[in-house]
Amino acid sequence: RKALLPHYTASFSREGIKVNGLSYWSDRAQELGWMDRGKGVSRPAGLTVALDPSDVSTAWLYPDIAGRPFDAWPCRLHGDDRRYSGMSLYEVKLEKDGSKAQHDLTVKAFDQMAGRVRKGFLNTAEEAKKAAPVSYRSRSAAIAEIPPNRKTERIREERAEQRTPKMGDNTEEATPAQEESSSSFPNSYTPKWLRK
Repeated sequence: RKALLPHYTASFSREGIKVNGLSYWSDRAQELGWMDRGKGVSRPAGLTVALDPSDVSTAWLYPDIAGRPFDAWPCRLHGDDRRYSGMSLYEVKLEKDGSKAQHDLTVKAFDQMAGRVRKGFLNTAEEAKKAAPVSYRSRSAAIAEIPPNRKTERIREERAEQRTPKMGDNTEEATPAQEESSSSFPNSYTPKWLRK
């Protein structure tokens, strides 16, 4: 049965084995380091994968061309593609096309909404410019007024501070009740042995 399944060329990456737009995972391939990319990786060239068009849940990786079809490693769906388990290739294609169409509609709606918001911002900015009071002073004249205005504001703040009453010493004198409750002995206390 495996020998009669359609064969596809496999590509390897850290995300898994890519076959016909689907991602698969093989523990044996990972142990051999075939998922890693680098010059030191010794991966056989031209590896193929057999895939059942009626059920894409499992793919079969052929590590050696000479050993086909008897030596085949099972590969399971990996990552987000696990949701396609039990589907046929045709159903997967329909599902992906529907997801892409939905994604395109969402992007289009987002772009339209972003355009309306941007237009609203521009209109608000334009209205704010029109509503702003018109000043006939030059920029240099407005800058020249900054130091006197600062001085006036500083004088106003200092006068406000002078009007504020200073906070006095908040310490309170001890009341007789507090004196009685203190830990020191009163002057009128006389020990028993001196009272005789």
